[in-house]
Amino acid sequence: RKLGHGLALTLELRAPESAVRSFLECRAEVSRLKIAETEPGVLRIELQLLEDVREELARELVEAGFGLLALSPRQHELDAIFAGLAGAEVSAR
Repeated sequence: RKLGHGLALTLELRAPESAVRSFLECRAEVSRLKIAETEPGVLRIELQLLEDVREELARELVEAGFGLLALSPRQHELDAIFAGLAGAEVSAR
């Protein structure tokens, strides 16, 4: 599914950085990518998706042998979702 502004995700993977970078940079859906090692062998990856391919991405990461520890919307995305829901609730009253 195409997204108007994209979907910001945070991933945590147990994998070599070079392999993860190669894997994600070749995907057309990934528009931005930032990788940092949070502890030895564990990467925190922030990325922007142009399409909602979370399920496919999770499956392909695991099939590629990467240890998927977490996949979630970035915090500002959660805040925006909450604000939208709260605004919808207030306007419905």
